[in-house]
Amino acid sequence: MRTPRMLAMLGLLLTAAVALGACGGDDADQASSGGGQTEQTEQTEQGGDDGGDEGAVRIEATEFAFSPGDVTIKAGEPTTVEFVNAGSVEHDFTVDDIDFKVTAAAAKTGTGELTVPEAGEYTFYCSVPGHREGGMEGTLVVE
Repeated sequence: MRTPRMLAMLGLLLTAAVALGACGGDDADQASSGGGQTEQTEQTEQGGDDGGDEGAVRIEATEFAFSPGDVTIKAGEPTTVEFVNAGSVEHDFTVDDIDFKVTAAAAKTGTGELTVPEAGEYTFYCSVPGHREGGMEGTLVVE
């Protein structure tokens, strides 16, 4: 007999399988900034420093979470986003309200340049199907 808990777990596994099947694309990460520009940047293997530079933020993705979950930057100032994918599948860092996205394959790091003109709170998430629903969402605070 199947219990409700077993059915829920089966549903979660099915969702993960669909999400993994949707992952793909090339190995180059895509970064776009506020003006709708798209640039290709090289992905690197994980490692290196923790990105303590002023004007830079480091965000790590795993299955299915961002660390940190809240990121703070300054309005009107260029910010380098270092997006480290510590997971085993492709992830991205997407902010719809400012037309920004950085993608990184598993065990790779992608970067993008971001300037947000107005202070406020913006939701970021992973746009890979099923990932946002699995908990990959956070808040970009612009001061």
